[in-house]
Amino acid sequence: MTKKNEPKKEGKWMLLIVMSLVGFIMFLDTTMMNVAITSIVEDLNTTVSTVQAAISLYALVMAAFMITGGKLGELYGLKKVFIIAMVMYAIGTTMAATAPTIGFLIVGWSIIEGLGVAMLLPITTILITINYKGLDRAKALTIFAVVASVAAAIGPIYGGAMTTYFSWRWAFASELIVVIAVFFMLKYVHAPKPAKTKDDRLDIKGTLLMASSLTLLLVSIIAAPTYGLWTPKEILTIFGYEITPFGISFIPLCLLLELVFLDGL
Repeated sequence: MTKKNEPKKEGKWMLLIVMSLVGFIMFLDTTMMNVAITSIVEDLNTTVSTVQAAISLYALVMAAFMITGGKLGELYGLKKVFIIAMVMYAIGTTMAATAPTIGFLIVGWSIIEGLGVAMLLPITTILITINYKGLDRAKALTIFAVVASVAAAIGPIYGGAMTTYFSWRWAFASELIVVIAVFFMLKYVHAPKPAKTKDDRLDIKGTLLMASSLTLLLVSIIAAPTYGLWTPKEILTIFGYEITPFGISFIPLCLLLELVFLDGL
């Protein structure tokens, strides 16, 4: 007899198909825009550094709020948060596909879609884990990982092909087709209702500290080759003020603050 929150035998692998589709567009999205920078610069009348900043911000948002995304699923229900995240992904990718300015692209892709992915990444893995047992779970997680790896690998090829023969906008628009397909298959997404616990509130302080620490770590990794790990290669200027604490690069300051935030968790 099939339990209420488990997939029926005849649709046993449908949930994996849905999660794999979501995983495919998420990991495709992380690499496909790197080859479209020049085209985006020309189309949106912006600069290479601004587009690179948008790409970096997408990665920052995704990494900084991933733990929070999993917690939201635990508190409010995995399927509910999954649907909300997919709606955010749809809004973000639509904004990116129709972006008239780089600011619009940043809000749609880097922020809204980035937050959607931050929730989807942990939740897709959790849904696979709770819906499959034993050898089936191992098979499902392996297939999901392979799909994600293939998507990340072909992302530059896909983005380059779309940019060359159509437009970088169609790369985002094509993802919307997959999102719509996922909405039609939501009946295969099975998840238990959230359990009532004493700790049934989101830890806002912990969320902000974790997000800040991860952001500072990623900023340090991304910016170190440009600005220097210790001795400044370039000087960071914000609102006309040069950021060179004690005559060194700002990277050590970021790493120090990261440790302070982690200590506060």
